[in-house]
Amino acid sequence: MKSVTIVPMTGLPEPFLTYSWTETDRTPIPGTRVRIPLGKREIVGFIWNATPPSPQKKLTLKPVLEILDSYPVLPPCLHPIYEFSSWFYRLPLGLLLRNTLPQPLAKPLPLSSKIQQAAPSPPSRATSDLPPMTDDQKQVFLEWEAKQADQFSITVLRGVTGSGKTRLYQEMAKHTFSRDRQVLLLTPEIGLVPQLEEAFSGLVPRIGVIHSQITPMKRLSSWMSILRGEMSLVVGPRSAFFSPLTHLGLIIVDEEHDSAYQAWEGLSFNVRNLALKYAQLRQIPVVLGSATPLAESLYYAGSHRYTLLSLPRRIHGSSLPEITLTAPSRKEKIFPSSLLGEIDQTLKDGEQTVILLNRRGYAPLLQCLTCKNVLMCKKCSVRLVLHKKPTRQLVCHLCASRFNPPDHCSECGGTFLSEDGLATQKAEDLLSFHFPNARVIRLDQDTRSREHSSRTPFSETEADILIGTQMIAKGHDFRRVTLGIVLEMDQALSLPDYRSEERVFQLVLQLAGRVGRHRPGGRVHLVTAKPDLPLYQYLKNYDQDGFIQHVLRERKAFGYPPFGRIALLTLSSKDEKTLLEIVSSLDRLWRAGHDTEGVSLLGPVPAPVYKAKLYYRYQYLIKSSSIEKIHSAIDFFQKQLAPVRGAHVGWAVDPPDLLSF
Repeated sequence: MKSVTIVPMTGLPEPFLTYSWTETDRTPIPGTRVRIPLGKREIVGFIWNATPPSPQKKLTLKPVLEILDSYPVLPPCLHPIYEFSSWFYRLPLGLLLRNTLPQPLAKPLPLSSKIQQAAPSPPSRATSDLPPMTDDQKQVFLEWEAKQADQFSITVLRGVTGSGKTRLYQEMAKHTFSRDRQVLLLTPEIGLVPQLEEAFSGLVPRIGVIHSQITPMKRLSSWMSILRGEMSLVVGPRSAFFSPLTHLGLIIVDEEHDSAYQAWEGLSFNVRNLALKYAQLRQIPVVLGSATPLAESLYYAGSHRYTLLSLPRRIHGSSLPEITLTAPSRKEKIFPSSLLGEIDQTLKDGEQTVILLNRRGYAPLLQCLTCKNVLMCKKCSVRLVLHKKPTRQLVCHLCASRFNPPDHCSECGGTFLSEDGLATQKAEDLLSFHFPNARVIRLDQDTRSREHSSRTPFSETEADILIGTQMIAKGHDFRRVTLGIVLEMDQALSLPDYRSEERVFQLVLQLAGRVGRHRPGGRVHLVTAKPDLPLYQYLKNYDQDGFIQHVLRERKAFGYPPFGRIALLTLSSKDEKTLLEIVSSLDRLWRAGHDTEGVSLLGPVPAPVYKAKLYYRYQYLIKSSSIEKIHSAIDFFQKQLAPVRGAHVGWAVDPPDLLSF
């Protein structure tokens, strides 16, 4: 009897199972969905071209119960990157499939004939011309076309904001379409998808869009259309990465520095990093675009593992805005009077202002003036943030719990509760108070529409002042903005993370990139009480190369990427006493029974947020130059905690920061 290898869509530690194949008139085709028995359940599995481990004794194989589809809905060209992702990030392959494929594919039911339609067809070709490129763009494209375009290559495209990276993406895509190949264009935010769709709408008749905000059936419909070759271009955030592009010829990772490419919830993996391996597996080029590339990218470009191409000038000839370090005033806690005067003059000139304040809500804490008690979330060890819009509520930004604000202190009964600190809603009210005739718009997670549109009234010149979190620094082209202000950035540098400085540097330069793109006289004020910090001096002088060398020196000294690999491991339990006992015993077991050569284990320490969603948490940081050593350490902790009830272990390999997990 013929047997077949199946990957069940579930979290088994051994991903490959063997079933008997009773369909004598049909050949098992890898990537086809089948209905299989697993224990007492019947679930979906995928036929896989792999050899399962040999059983220790002769077993009676269970049969495949039903072939669900007439052709593979998971093309074999995706199988290697799924296998690599599962291996590198230590994730169950079946669970990875379940978390990244359209939800309807996990149901053990055949797809309707309307959904399946015809067999795959070749991709469509480019259909229209593009505006001419600048001299800088031409030079970069010709170099890419000559050396990187038609083979595996990693190109770092560093272009100052406003230099026209999207125009280069268009030309690269057009080159790829001319060879009957497809393009995957990744962006960190759903809100940036519409403008990329618009930019490429003249190149292809249909653009595939996949992201988490579309309905499961619409996502399945897009998946099947891509699989049939009806889409030459797929645009989306990290959820679009595993799109079934059978004729893939180019991967573009826009804003490659953005940490949104890391998946944290559920399974932890990084799409930006996987794109490099995927391009190698498919033997195609990958382009990493950013005005502020990651330190690792520039390091590897300097060692000639990657190719660095640069766009040093804005396309309209405007200069980058001057960055001024402005001291906060003790009397004027929110906006120094000098900045209020700058905003007033900008309004009189008929121009716009953008203000970056990376903290949403009204006040970061509600504090009793009598006993100094601060209201905390009962499920998490974080402060509750006061929101006033649309209603007055205390919100936990970690677990999303909401409460009505009390009228007195729960500790001492005091009735004087201070709304301390600054966040976007309070800043919006203060700006409206100081400039009653100005149109003020706030852009943060609380104001984003369900459609996550990237087009705001501000971009259509219907407002004068935009106050917002980091999303205002991403991808927008504000034509009348000549003034930028950055508030409360000093606090971000105090976070216990080796990337804190790099994130601040990137965010400020990205904000500066929104200023003065189409009008002269752009300027940016960074409000700081620490103007002598080297970081701020690098920012003031736009010295990106100097800053990167500064960062790399520190990372080399401590063995952080790119000079070593790391994994962040989190132990959690709802019972704090149980967790402390586990941590104590694991520390002894590690030192006594594990091969520690070539691997460094730092910790255990309480997580930066010690209690999250009712779980107490301790963390270890694993460091090694060997991914196998990292895996061995993860496997050790996983094995030790497997029999412990009520305890959980989670991990992130090469995480982009040490705070989000």
